[in-house]
Order: sequence, then C-alpha cells, then structure tokens
Amino acid sequence: MIILNLLMDSNGNTDWFRVVIGIAVLIIVLFISREINLWFFRINDFIKNQEEQTRLLKKMSGEEDQENKPVESLKKVLPIIKMCLVVPGYAQTIDGGNAYSIMLCSDSMVWTVGSNTAGQLGNGTTTDELTPIVVGLSGVVSVQSGSSHSLALKSDGTVWSWGNNARGQLGNNTINPSSTPIQVPGLSNVVKIISGGSHNVAIESDSTAWIWGSNQLNQINSTSTDKLFPIPGGINVIDMAAGVNYTATLQDAIIEVQGISTKYLILSNVISLGSGVRHFFMIKSDSTILAWGDNQYGQLGDGTTTSLNGNTATQVSGLTNIISITGGKSHSIALKDDGTVWVWGWNALGQLGDNTLIDKLTPIQVPGLDSVIEIAAGDQHCMARRADSTIWVWGQNILGQLGNGTNANSSIPVKMDLSCIPFQCPAPQVYSDGNLEICSDDSILVYGAYRNTPGTYQDSLITSEGCDSILETVLTVNSLPSVIFTGLNTTYCKGGASTTLTGTPSGGILVGNNLVGDVFTPSLPGTFTITYFYTDGNGCENSYLFTTEVVNCTGIDDMEMQHLNIYPNPSTGVVYIQSTGPVQIINTFGQVVYNGPGNIEIDLSGYGNAVYFMKSGAMVKKLVITQ
Repeated sequence: MIILNLLMDSNGNTDWFRVVIGIAVLIIVLFISREINLWFFRINDFIKNQEEQTRLLKKMSGEEDQENKPVESLKKVLPIIKMCLVVPGYAQTIDGGNAYSIMLCSDSMVWTVGSNTAGQLGNGTTTDELTPIVVGLSGVVSVQSGSSHSLALKSDGTVWSWGNNARGQLGNNTINPSSTPIQVPGLSNVVKIISGGSHNVAIESDSTAWIWGSNQLNQINSTSTDKLFPIPGGINVIDMAAGVNYTATLQDAIIEVQGISTKYLILSNVISLGSGVRHFFMIKSDSTILAWGDNQYGQLGDGTTTSLNGNTATQVSGLTNIISITGGKSHSIALKDDGTVWVWGWNALGQLGDNTLIDKLTPIQVPGLDSVIEIAAGDQHCMARRADSTIWVWGQNILGQLGNGTNANSSIPVKMDLSCIPFQCPAPQVYSDGNLEICSDDSILVYGAYRNTPGTYQDSLITSEGCDSILETVLTVNSLPSVIFTGLNTTYCKGGASTTLTGTPSGGILVGNNLVGDVFTPSLPGTFTITYFYTDGNGCENSYLFTTEVVNCTGIDDMEMQHLNIYPNPSTGVVYIQSTGPVQIINTFGQVVYNGPGNIEIDLSGYGNAVYFMKSGAMVKKLVITQ
C-alpha cells in the first residue's frame, strides 16, 4: 500500500513519471545484485581452480598439500585445458593439426613436423618434414594448430599466424597463404589462443574475445560470411572451445554453442572447456567431464554412439580428477592429476595407443605412459609430454606428424625426435643474391653504394630465426667493344664519287649526313661527322666517329691537302708533285693535261698562265701557273 501511495500524485491519480523512475531504479538494483552474485561465483571457481593446480604441482613434485591453504592472491589465470607446467629445459606446449604437430620449447622457440602443404610448418617452404624443424619465431608462450594453419601467442600479447589462409584464418584481411609467421593485426594483451579447423579465437586479459576465419557453417555468427580479420567474439568470457563446425563460449553458467544453429547449455560449476574437431568437453570444478557434439565413434565417452547437438550434455563415463582434456577428429584424450593418460573413440589408425585398432566407447588408460604433464590431439594422432621432457606420440603418421623420422602409423606411444635443446645459431651462412653485369662506362647500386669495379660484394642479413647470415652478389664489369670504320677520306670534292664504308665489328649502324646505309656520297658541301655505333653481346655500346669535308673544287685555295702536295705553288711552270697515288692535272675546261704517277717533277710552262686542278683519288689540289 505504501508503494502504491508513492506512485500517486496529490490528487490521488497515478503519477506515470514516478512509475517510470521506480521501474528504472528496480532494474538497476536487480542488475547490481546479479553482478555481485556472478562475481562471487567466479571468485569461488577461481579459488577452486588455483587450489587444484597447486595440489597437482605439489603432487607431481612429491609433496603433499597437508595444510590446504587458501590462495593468497586473485590474479587472472588461464583455463587449464592446456595447462602449462613450466619445467626449465622442456617444451611448454604441444598441439596437433591435420597430419602435423607443433611444439614449443622453454626457450620460446617453436618446432613443427609433418604435413606442410600450405606452409603450416612455418619454415618458408611447403615441404613435408619427418623430423621437427624450428620456426623463425621467438618470445612465444603458447601455440595452437588448426587443420592446416598455425597460431602462436607471444609474451607481449600479440598473435602470429602462418599456413593456409583460404578462409581468412591468418587474420590479416587477405586470403593469401603464408609459409612464415605474420602478425595478426589489431590484437594485443591476448592471454589465450584457440584454433578450430579454419577459424580462431583470442581471449584478452580483460576477458574480451576476438574471433576470425571460416564462417561457412556459422561457427562465428549467422552471416555465413568468412571473417578475414578479428571481430568481437564476446565479453566476460571465461573460456572458449573451437572445432570445424562450432565455437563454444563459457560465460558464467551458460555455454553458447555457435554453429549451424545456436544452442545454449545451462550448466553450473563448469570452469573450462576442451576442444575436439566436432565435439567438445566441459571440465567441472569437481574434475569430472561433460561432453557435447558428434559421437559417431564414441568420442563423447558415455558408452554410446548417440550424438548430442541440442541443449544437453552427457557425462564422460568413469573419469575423475581430470586436469586437461581435448579431442581429435573422432577420438578423445584426457590427463589425470596422477600423470596417466586416458583415451576413447575411433581407433582405426591406432590413435588410442593401446596396441589395438578397436574403437572404445568409454575411456581406457594408455598403457606404459605415466608422469605426463601435458596432452594434445591432432586429427588422427595424439601427443603427450612427460615430466622428463620427452614427447610421446601415437596414431596416424602418413605425413610424418609423429616426428620420429618415419611415416608409419603407431598404435603405441613412440618417442618424438625432439629434445627441445635451445636453438643455437649456426655459423653465418652465405646466400647468393644473384649476379650482376654492367658495362665499363656504367655503375650500379650494390648494397648501398654505386659500384663500377668487378668483384664479389657482401652484406649482412638477419634471418627469420634471428641468426646472422651473409648476402653475396658477384659484379661483372664488361669492357666496351673496340669499334672503328674505314673507307672515309678527310676531304672530298662536291659531286665526287661515292665511297662504301666498312664498320668493325660488323653489325653496327652508321649515322651521318650524305650517308645512305653504308655509302657516303659527297653531294653537299660542308664539314660532316660520320659515327659508327656498335652494341656487343653483353649489351655494351661503343662508337667511332670521323670528320670529313666536302668542298667546291674551284678557285684558288692555299689549303694543304693530305696525301697530295704541290710546290712551289704558284709556280712559273716547273712543279714537284708528292702523292701516294696516280695524279691527274685538269685545266679549267675539264681537259686532262697530265695523267701519270705522283711523286714526280713536271714542267708546265708550255701550258701558259692558268689555274689547274690536281687530283689524286678523292684528293684535289689547286695549282696556279704564272710566267
């Protein structure tokens, strides 16, 4: 009654403004109350999670937690699906993809082995490897593998990717593959990465999730459109799981499963999730396991082959004290706090490691495998890292994903050929940067300087592994060809005979006036330069030029002609002729008054005073006779 009076005005009528204000206050109070309850729930689960990890560490080191003290700090911890017990000198994380494996050593160096069809091994090639090879990436704290792409999380919170990118799973806003690591733009402060078949999830320190890659089956959202770069995937996220056809998100007591249709699982006390290819798991605070998804081969572990794709989950039969769980395509693997490994599901390729090929509908222990501190599953193989630093693998090995130097399947655990010795740079290697050729009249930019001297030049280079190497190029400097042409005289009479010119080496081009092809005709008077251009087989060009003069052969001119000298000139009649060839003396009427050898003394006094032309070959000289 008191509340109703508060909602009325002085006239006894309902005051709607007061009603609206009252409703708003009520909503705010309820929201605050809900958030307080949720935080108590999260803190409670966190404390349980911390206590469980502390208990496991003490148990595996031989200590017993007698006091069972509560945790003293509430700093954020990652979910324990891939719990990393950091043992100096040992690999920190392992994971398996479609026919390949990825491993991380304590020196933050990443190793990969197996199929490399899309560059998922990250070594710059697409060549499969039967033994582990190192990836040029440092500072890594966690790795994940998709079907044919890889992810790495660095200590600075950035995410790096490589391999197949047909669905945008590398997150760089392209669909171009990369056989070496590239940074996923826009991500920082990331604390956990999860990879599905062709899509990925990154959870940041503020519990914000980002997601990108294939959305063909609506595993990201309902648009069915691939996401080529990270988009928001949720807030207040506790954990997530991803497979080829789903993404599961744990928020409070609700697990949203995004796929062909969205499902919601209302479950209490779930603290983390574990991914399989088409199924996933939920680890509860009591260390028991729930499962959801495809169950064709019994991979849910409940003793049936009934798949669960609705709003309910099933409990994995007989499993307790589980600290980590994951799955492959149709099989599953779990790690107990006593270091034993348990498996179930499809076994046609030996992926259960029990030395049979018989499927199992409920969990069985992998024989002969103990002291295990981390597990992982590929599509058709399993991996386990023991406390002694060794990695043991079993199942399909057709492309070398077991990393033991063979491609034979194994139905029992075999040791991977990886000791996780810190990577050491080899002595600097010399890599050819190709050869260069120039002509001697040119220069070229080589490693920061223009050079014209032949020789070998080098430059330092840091490889993708952070090692020193040397780039080397050989510079060849080709000499210019020796070029000349012959057949051209220094002086011609206008209208004189044509001359054929010959260039050496042959094959060049003659350029100049009074020239047609290789024939020079003194048709125009003047001084002319004829040039012969030639380019050799190395592309080097040189030229030779010669200057000639075409003159009008009339009048008196004291110009001395090469190869034809007359003295005295003018003369009273007796002259001495110096010539390298026969000589003609022609009067102004064009009559030849002498035709004979040169280098001779001739008496022309009988011809009277006149101007004569003396011609020897193409050379012309004017002679004046005065008496």
